[in-house]
Amino acid sequence: MKRIKHTPGPWAVDRTGTRVVDPSEPKEYVLAECHENKVATIMANARLISAAPELLEACKSALALIDISTDYKGMSTSTQLAKAIAAAEG
Repeated sequence: MKRIKHTPGPWAVDRTGTRVVDPSEPKEYVLAECHENKVATIMANARLISAAPELLEACKSALALIDISTDYKGMSTSTQLAKAIAAAEG
C-alpha cells in the first residue's frame, strides 16, 4: 500500500463555503481556496475538492472489485481508474 503524500481526509468546506479545510486541525488548516466569478461555482468547486479523499478511496475500492472491464473511448474502466488513482497519488 502506498504511503499517502496529501493531507489525510476527511476534508470539509468551511463556513464561508469557499475554502477547503482540514477539520481535524484546531484552527481549520486551509488546504485550498476557491476563486471564480460566480459564488455558486466557487462553492461547488470547494465541495468537489473537499470530497477528493473519499473519491480516491472509492476509486481504489472500485478498481479492486472490477473483474470485467468495459471499453469507454478506447480505454477500459480499470485502466481509467488506475490512471486517475496514479494521478491523485502522484
